[in-house]
Amino acid sequence: MANNSTYFKDYKPNAGQSDKFASFVVFIFWPLLGAIYSFRHYKFKSSANIIWLFTVFTGMTFGFSEGSDSTRYADNLVELHSRTNYSFSEFWEYLIGESSGSIDIVQPVINFLVSRVTDNGYILFGFYGLIFGYFYSRNVWFLIDKVKGIIKIEALSFLILFAFLVPIWSINGFRFWTATHIFFFGLSRYFNGEKKGLLFILAALLVHFTYIIGVFLFLIYLIFGNRLKFYFVIYILSTFLSVLNVTAVGNFIENLPFAKVKDRTAGYINEEHAESYFEDISRANWYIKYRYDFMDILVAGSFYWIFFARRKLIMQNPMMLNFFCVGLVFMSFGNVVSAVPSMGRFYYIGYMAVTVMLFLFFQLLKFKRRPDWYKFSSIFFVSVFCLVEIRMGLQNLTIATIIGNPFTMALFDRSITLLQFINGVR
Repeated sequence: MANNSTYFKDYKPNAGQSDKFASFVVFIFWPLLGAIYSFRHYKFKSSANIIWLFTVFTGMTFGFSEGSDSTRYADNLVELHSRTNYSFSEFWEYLIGESSGSIDIVQPVINFLVSRVTDNGYILFGFYGLIFGYFYSRNVWFLIDKVKGIIKIEALSFLILFAFLVPIWSINGFRFWTATHIFFFGLSRYFNGEKKGLLFILAALLVHFTYIIGVFLFLIYLIFGNRLKFYFVIYILSTFLSVLNVTAVGNFIENLPFAKVKDRTAGYINEEHAESYFEDISRANWYIKYRYDFMDILVAGSFYWIFFARRKLIMQNPMMLNFFCVGLVFMSFGNVVSAVPSMGRFYYIGYMAVTVMLFLFFQLLKFKRRPDWYKFSSIFFVSVFCLVEIRMGLQNLTIATIIGNPFTMALFDRSITLLQFINGVR
């Protein structure tokens, strides 16, 4: 039988002063262990803040890979810092002018403000981590705060999966992935009954302009409401048909009245970019190419089972129904535009929403326990996906991130990423 409550309460027991003190002491001397300690003691009030601080520390020990977004951000900081008499009014006039080629607001403003003090890219990424880490930690703890007792094995798999969908080292692509966490932060708060969540959904536009699509998809959901069967049919159809290709999206953008939008998106939607993107994927190692397939097997397999066998339980719980429906909307869109690399990233919002639904379902509803084979398969598929994501993170994490602390991080060579170090050892 289901627990038929119409909402899920947050459970936040007060942690003792010694608990808070222990968390921060561990973090100061070994930030990575402090982060692990926080997940182990997830009900401590300070745990989310330790993850937030660890994200800042990760930014300050970040490895800038050649050709990556992070390197371009750091180079831009150096260029801005060299312009000593550059006032904010001059910068702002340039930023909003057509010649800037930029539509986003938050990242350019952060770069300018930091450049008035330093050209140090590690400090810049510390500020990136400050913003990204706040929303990342709050999104993860949105799930954790719904847990009263011990997290069940089936639910734990989806909690870990959620934490690795857009992980801490995603600050490499600060603009889009920070916008993703801000958008989801607003979405989850809105579904939790907090109307201010709408402000954060809109705020994502200031971080990455393409989130106009995310806002549009959310409006579609608001207009049609929770029509689970309808969205599920659309999702199934979308898996067999990608109707929008690069040329179609490019033609649509060309007809927009905003010259700045057309100029800014030109690099995202040309056929050469798409060809190069898919060629790079085809040359990647098998575990990088197919890591999402492992995720699909677990996530899609689970929500197919829920839809056909346990749909009534979902229909009795508005929060889960909200996440399920909005997740299917975003995933359907991601399928339809899968031929356009930059547009497919909105699939992540769908995955995050559906993963939250699955976590809540397995953690909070009472029904016949899943067989052991499901638990083991959940652990296996999540483990494979997370290990590959960690492997991807090695391209930007450094030795200082792993064994350093705020007092010793400057003693390490942060110009060498962990992947470069490992390859060098071999």
